[in-house]
Amino acid sequence: MQPYDQANGYLHSSTLNWSYGPMKGRRGDRFFHALAEEPIELQIDVIRRIGFRAIYIDRQGYADNGAAIEARLTRDLGEPPVLISNNGNQVLFDLRPLSTATPLPAGLRPDQIMERAQFVVDDQGVRDDSTLPERIDFSRNPFPDFIANARGLSGCESWGRWSDANVFPYVELKFRQPLPRHFVLHLRLQAFGPNEGKPVRVLAGAQEKTFIPASTRGRYSLYFDNSAASRTIQIVPPQPISPQELHMGSDARRLGLGFQSLSIEAIR
Repeated sequence: MQPYDQANGYLHSSTLNWSYGPMKGRRGDRFFHALAEEPIELQIDVIRRIGFRAIYIDRQGYADNGAAIEARLTRDLGEPPVLISNNGNQVLFDLRPLSTATPLPAGLRPDQIMERAQFVVDDQGVRDDSTLPERIDFSRNPFPDFIANARGLSGCESWGRWSDANVFPYVELKFRQPLPRHFVLHLRLQAFGPNEGKPVRVLAGAQEKTFIPASTRGRYSLYFDNSAASRTIQIVPPQPISPQELHMGSDARRLGLGFQSLSIEAIR
């Protein structure tokens, strides 16, 4: 595709409003970069909240002619494309059955649009406004003061940290104060290699929950009843393994999960 091919829809329409790429480095650019890394289900939820009514795919932008993304959207939306261009290059998926939000009023600032989308991105990445200050950005050193001890993690990298079973069999975070009596644990992470698609055990106090991670970065939220006033969260990767064992280089760390952020949302 050429740089301005995605403007074709706008140029050939007199009644529709279209999205298009923002200026590089500005807040809108950071917003769309961050959103593009999220699971497609979340992407759909976010654009619905700010009034989008359709998704437009140009098949020429995909090595498989758009087959995989169209199959995914057809599955998630429950309907195939409602329109296909005469030359077969462009398809359109209808979001109107799922959309309840009204169109955005004119003149909103970027921060107001993001608040409405419930997906806020700043210089530090995706912001969890619904959470307490107990938020860990794993790409930063040192850990926040509210963490008394952390085990089972590799060194800090630009995006976050890998769990490393050579350091400790699982990831353990000890907080200085008891965790809330009722809380939701929000995790933003990805699985390494054979850990994809296998249950991850998460323990807080006497409770244990599980979730299934993907190889791409995603968000996972788990509810806990912490009546025992526990201060510890344990996250157990299903199959730690090193890149060396997978013949992917000389890295001998036994990786399981790649952590970007963790936050605690108290529930009253």
